[in-house]
Amino acid sequence: MKRLAFFIGTGFGSGFLRPASGTWGSIVGFGYFYLLLKLPVAIACVVALAVIALSIWTADETARQLAKKDPGEVVIDEIAAVPLAAWPLALLTAPPWWLWVGVFVAWRIADIIKPPPARQFEALPGGWGIVADDLMSAAYVGAIFWAAIHFGWLP
Repeated sequence: MKRLAFFIGTGFGSGFLRPASGTWGSIVGFGYFYLLLKLPVAIACVVALAVIALSIWTADETARQLAKKDPGEVVIDEIAAVPLAAWPLALLTAPPWWLWVGVFVAWRIADIIKPPPARQFEALPGGWGIVADDLMSAAYVGAIFWAAIHFGWLP
């Protein structure tokens, strides 16, 4: 189980890619989100929640194995958070490529700067702290893009 947690926690190895392991993990996350879009909404939501729960455990276990509080190699938090940032894309029949890129860039910026209170969530213990800050940052991005689509500022 420890090996499996490590493999998942490091984003199937993408957490070891350099530079910017979080960006590589986010690319995996956008692939995962794309697959979620192929599922019925209810099933996609259940899968996304299950992945978030799994990410808390695997992030915690992987951090313990690496003997670090929030190791850069742990990217399951980025993967699990991407659907929260990108869900407004599901509102569009065929989102243009540039909107996918825009969400990706906005997500990476939010994940790096951690707007309040996201940074404060890092103080939570273990995997909770590793994952919660990313979920909060992703929620900001999702809310911004939802508003932009809802109010007609984006196609």
